[in-house]
Amino acid sequence: VDHAEICRIAGFKFHRGAIAMAKRPEPLPASNIEADNGAWLCLWNVTDPSNVGALIRSAAGLGAAGVLLGPGCADPFYRKALRSSMGNVFSLPLYACDEMALRALAERNFDLAAATLSPSALPLSEYSPKRPFVLVVGNEGYGLPADVIDICRGEVYIPMTSGVDSLNVVVAGGICMYELFGNRGG
Repeated sequence: VDHAEICRIAGFKFHRGAIAMAKRPEPLPASNIEADNGAWLCLWNVTDPSNVGALIRSAAGLGAAGVLLGPGCADPFYRKALRSSMGNVFSLPLYACDEMALRALAERNFDLAAATLSPSALPLSEYSPKRPFVLVVGNEGYGLPADVIDICRGEVYIPMTSGVDSLNVVVAGGICMYELFGNRGG
């Protein structure tokens, strides 16, 4: 395959001149998650593949036990997601998740917290997650649906300087994981 064809397949011109083909792994059912002392990240309607990949990369670096992929989530194996994850989509278990699966986790005593801008949300530093724990983050434009927030035990937000109303989902997710997952890389 010539250079131009590899650029077309890769979708960008910076590559090492090699391509591979592999069977795409399917996400596991969320019912396979074991109730241990872990922390998981749940992505709900995060539609941008670069954001999905970067969140998976952050989850891997901050000690997540796995990532739940909710409805409307971009494909974590799409080339932009793979690239922004720096290959970490292969280092964490990925689970398919819908409202019913999220409810089932709550019924199994998983502590679920929604990252929201709701007036009822607690500042991030005031929330004490119990294990097993799931942090749920949503779409940058629309946030999380009310039904998903209702499943969660709590809501958290990141206090910010006045004049700034929100952060990019990757930045917010990373800050929340750092604070709530308790794995400081040590």
